Amino acid sequence: MNHRPVLLVIAHGSCDPRHAATVQALVRRAGALRPGLRVETAFLDFNLPSVTGSSTGSPPRGYGTWWRCRCS
Repeated sequence: MNHRPVLLVIAHGSCDPRHAATVQALVRRAGALRPGLRVETAFLDFNLPSVTGSSTGSPPRGYGTWWRCRCS
């Protein structure tokens, strides 16, 4: 079991593949700057993983606020 702190980067998502590439670059950079931090990505729309389907699955221990968006 992984007990490192988690930063879940939530982005809107886009049909344009450059959007996901930009978000992934941001996530890689954040992870490089904070090696002890688990940095993951989730998208509200258009891209995977979704917020509810991210590998965090549920709020990590010690997480202050867990927010979910149900987009119609």
